[in-house]
Amino acid sequence: MSRILSLVLAERTYEVPMAPIQRAKAWRTQLKKPLADLMTLVSTDLTVELNSVKDLITLGEKLIPVLMDAPEIMFNLLLAYAPALKAEQAYLEANAYDDELVTAFLTVLKAAFPLDRLTSLLGPASPPTSTSSPEPSGV
Repeated sequence: MSRILSLVLAERTYEVPMAPIQRAKAWRTQLKKPLADLMTLVSTDLTVELNSVKDLITLGEKLIPVLMDAPEIMFNLLLAYAPALKAEQAYLEANAYDDELVTAFLTVLKAAFPLDRLTSLLGPASPPTSTSSPEPSGV
């Protein structure tokens, strides 16, 4: 019995089999380059003072390429995870919305990285403890 992910794209629901460990591992390796590119961007000096138009342009030059490519990268990764969707690729490109794409991609990410299940097994997080300073002597 296979597990099924329900993905809504182009206002249609697609039932996609969850990838077993071996296939999910292969899919996760495809995330390495996009994630490395994002980490490179984040690790560069983004401490830009936004005091001038030049500063805004500098920030835009760093962020815009990542933002512009993100939907296509997510779509291609989604097709790699769910090869059955490739038959619908032209239809989806013409009719699916970006918000549906993001939601579907997040659904696949949660299946490939089920960290929410791991953290729930660990139990609730401990409440933060407060540190109290000792009373000064003589008070």
